[in-house]
Amino acid sequence: MLRNRSLLSGLGFGVILGALLLQLMNAAGHSGGLPPAEQAPQPEELDMKQLKETAAQYYQLFEKGETVYTQQQVDELLAQRLQEEKDRHAAELAAQAAARPDTIIYVAKGQEVWQVGEMLVKSGLIAERKDFEDKMYAKRLHNKMVPGAHAFKESMELDQIIAELTGR
Repeated sequence: MLRNRSLLSGLGFGVILGALLLQLMNAAGHSGGLPPAEQAPQPEELDMKQLKETAAQYYQLFEKGETVYTQQQVDELLAQRLQEEKDRHAAELAAQAAARPDTIIYVAKGQEVWQVGEMLVKSGLIAERKDFEDKMYAKRLHNKMVPGAHAFKESMELDQIIAELTGR
C-alpha cells in the first residue's frame, strides 16, 4: 500500500484541482465574464432593407411570388424532364434509323462464304459469322452466291439475307 501512496495522492490532487477549475469556469460564465453581445435592434426600428439584411443572417429569404420547391418536388421534376429527354432522344434515333440508307455489300466472283460472312458482321447486319456459314452449308448454298452488289436493310433476318445473296 505504501508503494502506491504517491500514485494515489497524485490522483487525489488531480481530481481536486480539476473540480476547482470546473467551478472557476462555471462562475466566470454566469457572472458575465465574457463581453456582452451587441444588443440587436428591434424590428420596428429598422426599415425594410435593414430588416431583410438582419433576417438573412439567420434565415433564407424568398420573395412573395417566388416558387420554392421541396427536395421531393425537385426530384420528381428532374425525373420527369429526364424521361422527356429520353423519349425525345429515342424518337430522334428512330427517325435517323428510318432515314438511313440501305447497306450495300459487293460480292465478288469466287468469294468464299466466310469472306461474305465477315463483311456482313462488319456492316452490322448479322451478329455471328459462324451462324451464317452454318446455315449456308446446311442449305447447300455456299457456292450459289450471286456476284454483284446486294442491298440490305438493317432489320433483315438471316434467311432474308441468304435469299438476297443467292437470288432465291
